[in-house]
Amino acid sequence: MIASLIVYCVNKFVGFFLSPLGLVFVLLALAAVAALRRWRRLAWICGGAAVAALYFFSTGAVTRLIGPPLEREFLPSSPAVACGTIETVPDAEMICVLGGGMAHHERCGAYDMNANADRVWQGVKLWKAMTDAGREAVRISVSGGGVATSTVPFMVECGVPEGVFVSFPDARITEDEAQMIAASGVTHVALVTSAWHMRRSRMLFERAGLKVTPVAADFEMTMVAEAAWRFRDFLPTADALARNSIAVKEWVGLVGYTLFR
Repeated sequence: MIASLIVYCVNKFVGFFLSPLGLVFVLLALAAVAALRRWRRLAWICGGAAVAALYFFSTGAVTRLIGPPLEREFLPSSPAVACGTIETVPDAEMICVLGGGMAHHERCGAYDMNANADRVWQGVKLWKAMTDAGREAVRISVSGGGVATSTVPFMVECGVPEGVFVSFPDARITEDEAQMIAASGVTHVALVTSAWHMRRSRMLFERAGLKVTPVAADFEMTMVAEAAWRFRDFLPTADALARNSIAVKEWVGLVGYTLFR
């Protein structure tokens, strides 16, 4: 448990400082220190680099470069991997829906389907497809915040019975969940997550000894890349910064887990 907590804290700490906003923060801090020490040239260089980095990672043009390679392998038409789809039902014992992006507003009693809620709907469709194909015993593991008050109730309202859900509340990160699922005796999972998150997630589940059939949702990077080029692709926007931050986090995670785990 302590080791898991340490890994979680290190992931969050390192992840921030290797993110676009983390890089900008570091450069601005260096610029401030240099200004206080009256190293004017260094202050201007660091300040200028911070502005340049913020502009660079806030453009749609960068999304087109770093985002789609994360998703390309999991496109339904890709011959590179045997992906599961709603039409080709995987022979898995459990559906694992990672971080559904759901929340519940207690005051108004409504669900809030956030950016990654595509995963939840994909999980519902996959469960129905698997049961229609005769897989009555398939269970669903759902992770992420607000599971009990939002994700599970929403899936139940969509027709999934409460009895099929399995939770691992002690799992802080995807690696923990994969190991706990493997320890429970499951050998083959249908993994549901955003396409940009699938490469790293599949790696962690396979390292836990599980057979993984990826069933990707949320191809937002590919959608950006397939749109016609526009002038605003070179202008900074908050949406582009958010997408690029996600892509950078995934690339950093892939490199980090490959080199150090």
